[in-house]
Amino acid sequence: MHCEPLRYCKQGPRNVTSFLQIPAEKIPPTVENVKESSVICPGGQYRCPLGYYTCCKLPSKGYSCCPFVRANCCIDGLHCCPEHMHCENPRHCNRGPRNFTSLLQIPAAPTVANVN
Repeated sequence: MHCEPLRYCKQGPRNVTSFLQIPAEKIPPTVENVKESSVICPGGQYRCPLGYYTCCKLPSKGYSCCPFVRANCCIDGLHCCPEHMHCENPRHCNRGPRNFTSLLQIPAAPTVANVN
């Protein structure tokens, strides 16, 4: 599966709307915070909350968080598609003849080292 720039994920002839992600957040590097996080993003400066399993690099700075395990990140860094699906454009995922709406991600949280 791969994501196309215009919010669709594509796998073969199927299209699915991609999912908008949330931003990852910066967190203090404590055991309690790490336990509350489902994923620490590459570089250790951002984390995703429980229930979000894939960090997607934002075009500018930081990461967003997708709720799918092994998700495919769309080129905008804000949308994602489930594993085995591709972004046809940022709003649609594709898998053969099926099309689904993509998920908007949440922002990743910065770690303490990245806040100061």
